[in-house]
Amino acid sequence: MLRPVSIGLCLAAGTSVVNVLMDVCRKKALIRNDLISTTFWIRLFGVVVLTGAFLLRLHASSGPLLHDGGALFGYFGATWPPLAKFLIYLFLDTGLVAVAVYFYFAVLKESDLSVCVPFMSFTPVLLIPTGYLFLHEVPNLRQFLGVILVVSGALAMDREALRRGLLGPVRAMFRNKGSRYILIVAVIFALTNPIDKVLVIMSDPITYGFGYGAMICLFYGLLMVSQERVATSQTWTKALRAAPLWTIAAGMLDASVLLLQFTSHRYIDVFITITVKRAGVILSVFAGWLIFHEHNIEDRLVASATMLGGVILIYTPMGLAAQLLTVGVLLAVLVGRLRMNPLTASPDSELQTLQTAESGAGVSTTDEAGAVPLLRCALLGCGSITREYLAIYRDLPWVKVVSCVDIDHGRAAAAANELARSTDHGDAMRVATDIEAALEADVDIVIISTPNYLHREHAVTALRRGKHVFLQKPIASTLEDGIAILREARKHSLTCGVYMSYFDQPVIHDLKAMVQDGCFGEITQMHMKLMHPGGLLWSRQAGEGHPTWRGSIKETGGGAFIQLAVHSIRILSWTLDDRVTHVQGFASNRLCVGLEGEDSAVALLKFESGAFATLNISWCATGEELAIHGTHGSVVYQDNRWVTVQSVREYEGQSFHYEPTSEVRFDCPAPPLNDALQPFNQHRLFLQAVRDGMPPFVSLEDGLRDLAVVAAFYQALRTGAAVAVDAMVGELLLTN
Repeated sequence: MLRPVSIGLCLAAGTSVVNVLMDVCRKKALIRNDLISTTFWIRLFGVVVLTGAFLLRLHASSGPLLHDGGALFGYFGATWPPLAKFLIYLFLDTGLVAVAVYFYFAVLKESDLSVCVPFMSFTPVLLIPTGYLFLHEVPNLRQFLGVILVVSGALAMDREALRRGLLGPVRAMFRNKGSRYILIVAVIFALTNPIDKVLVIMSDPITYGFGYGAMICLFYGLLMVSQERVATSQTWTKALRAAPLWTIAAGMLDASVLLLQFTSHRYIDVFITITVKRAGVILSVFAGWLIFHEHNIEDRLVASATMLGGVILIYTPMGLAAQLLTVGVLLAVLVGRLRMNPLTASPDSELQTLQTAESGAGVSTTDEAGAVPLLRCALLGCGSITREYLAIYRDLPWVKVVSCVDIDHGRAAAAANELARSTDHGDAMRVATDIEAALEADVDIVIISTPNYLHREHAVTALRRGKHVFLQKPIASTLEDGIAILREARKHSLTCGVYMSYFDQPVIHDLKAMVQDGCFGEITQMHMKLMHPGGLLWSRQAGEGHPTWRGSIKETGGGAFIQLAVHSIRILSWTLDDRVTHVQGFASNRLCVGLEGEDSAVALLKFESGAFATLNISWCATGEELAIHGTHGSVVYQDNRWVTVQSVREYEGQSFHYEPTSEVRFDCPAPPLNDALQPFNQHRLFLQAVRDGMPPFVSLEDGLRDLAVVAAFYQALRTGAAVAVDAMVGELLLTN
C-alpha cells in the first residue's frame, strides 16, 4: 500500500504535468485575443467541470460539506460558525488569486513561456515563511536544498545575464516586465497556497475547488461586463469564437489542476506540492520550443535539468554529505556550462527576452572573453533625453557603452554610474567632456544627443572617423547644416539614422497599417497637436539668469516649431507614404518672453496626394493629438493613450482589435522609452540595423526632408505666402 506521502507526491507530479499542458492551451487561446474575456471563458469551462464533480460528490456522500478549521489564521474567530470562516477565507483567497491570474495571463499573452514562467519557482521559497505562519509547516534540510536547486535553475534561464555576474539574472528579472509580473504572481500564490490547504481541511478538494472556481469566474465575469461598457478592444464572445477548442481545453485542464493540487494538500506539505509543481518548467521549455518556436532551448534545458535535480532531491532520502555533494555538483555544472558555451540565438527573440547576444554584421570588436561580438557605443550628450533611454544600452547584452561624454562632467558621470549597474559596462568606461573620448578606435557607434547647433560638428566628425551615427531629432539647427551632414554621410558606407521617439509606440504603426489597408478610404484631412509647457519653465529660468540653448534661435534653429513639428511631419509623411509639397503658417511668442523663438505655431501642410494637414505646436500649453480623416472613417489618438476609431473595415493590430460598428474607444498607453523589449523601440532597432547592415528606420534623408519642411514654414512666416518645400533643398534629396 502506498504511503500518504507517496500519494501526495504522485498527485503533485500529476499537477505539474497537467499545469504545463494547461499553460500551452491558455497561450494558444490568448494569442490575438482579449485577456479578460479569454480568462473568463477559460474559467467558465473550468467551473462547468468542477460543478459536475461537486454534484457527484453530493450524490455519493452524505457527510458534512464543512468542518471547523479552528481560529482564523490561528489567531481569532475560533467560535465562529464554519461557514462564516470558510467564506472569509474563500473571499480573501480568490480575490488575491484573481489579481494573480490577471498578471499571469498577461505574461502568457505577451512573453516567452520558457523565460518568464520559471520565476514562479520563487513561490516555494516564499512558502517557507508563509507555510510556517499559517500551517506551522517547516521543511527539512533536504527539502530546503532541493528548493535552492529549483530556484537556481529558474534564474539560470537568463544565461546571458549570468555573464554580468551572479546577480545578473536578478537584475534582468526586474528589468523584464514579464518576469516582474511573474514575481508578483509568485508572491501572491505564496500567500494563497497555505489558505488553500486550510480550506481543503475545512471541506474537501471538490467542494473547495467548486467554490474557488465559481468565485474566480464571477470576478472575471464582472470585470468583462464593465469592460464591455467602456467599449473594449473586442466583443466578449470574440475570444471564444476565435479559439473555441483551445479555450475549452484550457478550462478543463484548469479544473483538473485545481482538483489534483487541492487533493495533494491532504497528503503532503504545501511547500512540497508547489515545489514539485513549479519544477514542471522543464516541460514548459519543451512546449515553448516545439509549439511556440521559442529560442535558446539548449541553455534552458540545462537550467531546467538543475530544477529537476532539486525535485529529485526532495523525493529521495539521503545523508547530509550526499545532499551537499549533489547540490554542489549540480550548481557547479550549471554555472560552468552556461559560462563556457557560446550563445546561439535568433535576433527575433530580442522582442521578447534579453537573453540574446547575436553576432554583429560589420563589427569587428568583441568582448574581453572573445565569445560575444559587441557593438561598442559612445554617448555624446548625457542630458535629460539620454536618461530616458539609458537603460536600453544597459539591458541589451550585445551592446556596450564605452564612453559617456558631456560638457557637464557630472551628467556624464551620472550616466556612467547608471550603466555600471551591469559589470560589462562598468569596466574601463570613459567619462569625459571632450568629444575625442567618443571617437576612440574601440567605438563603433556615436549616439548624438547634443543641442541642435552642435549636430553638424559632431555628426560630420564622427562620420569622418568611421563611426555609425544616431542623431537626436532634428538633424540640425539649419538646413545648411543638415545638407552638410547628409553629404558627408553619403561619402561613407556607414549606418546613419535619426531618433524619433513617437515611432516607439505600437499605436503609430497600427494607424499607418489602417491607412494603407484602406480602413478610412481616401485620406482627405489630418491634424496633429503637440503641446507641452516646457517653454514657460525655460522662459522663467532665462529671466533668472539661467538661459537654455532652446531659447536661442541660433542654437535651436527657431523655437517650438523646429523642436516639436518634426515629429508631426515625419509621422504624417510616413503614415500616408506621401511627401509635403507646400507649407504655410503663423507663429508668435506671447507668453515665453525669455525665449527668442516662437512659443506657439500653427502650420498648414499640403501633400503631393492632395491631402491637407494642420499642425498646432506650443511650448506654453498641454495636449497631444493625432487625427486622420478619410472618406470611409476616421481615427483620433489622444495624449499617447486613447484611440477612437470609426471605420467600415475590421482591423486587428498590435494595440487593438476593431470590428466595424459605431465609434469605439481603446485604451492604448504608450510604452516607456527605456523598454528594450518593446518591438518598435527606436534605439534598439537602430542598433540592430548597424549590426545587420540594414537601413535605419528613420534615415538622414527623412530627417533632412523634415527639416526642409520646417525651413519652408519659417520662410512662409517671413513672406506671408505658401512656400514649396522642394525649392528649399533643390536636387539633393532626389539623388542617391
